[in-house]
Amino acid sequence: ILRPYLPPGIPTRVVRTPVDCVFSPPAPVADNRRFVFVGRFETEKGVRLFAAAARAAGVPATFIGDGALRPELERLCPEAEFTGWLSPDRIRAKLQEARALVFPPLWYETLGLVVIEAAAAGVPALVASGCAATDYIRSDVNGLHFEHGSVESLTAQMRRLAADDAQAGRLGRAAY
Repeated sequence: ILRPYLPPGIPTRVVRTPVDCVFSPPAPVADNRRFVFVGRFETEKGVRLFAAAARAAGVPATFIGDGALRPELERLCPEAEFTGWLSPDRIRAKLQEARALVFPPLWYETLGLVVIEAAAAGVPALVASGCAATDYIRSDVNGLHFEHGSVESLTAQMRRLAADDAQAGRLGRAAY
């Protein structure tokens, strides 16, 4: 992303973000049904995209976090679970109930530590193709990619994963 803005020949090095993950057994994703979003309920985080796709796919959704869009999201997904902000321990407990984490930012999100935290819990992530989480989540290996900003693409991936217990289990094991 930055290479075009740097002078030619300048050496660069990628320094990965350290993530403090707590060891736990992998989540039973093949048995779980809930798709989870964790973060601020703001436009750039893509939370509306998640809400629209969850509704279109007909899957159970959990929204962990809070923000200005919460009233709108509660209208869009009245059947969804809204937890508010949770402690790290409670987030890990909610990840144990997840089929997948959905990471749908509309801007270029650098990584999204929650993607790595979900993987540490054995939960695959569905990530937007236009964010740095694709460096960690390889589509059809340890999660799935969807077209950046596309409700239709995210809906299709959510339906696909919701319908296939074996695939969910395989992706979760690879994520772990």
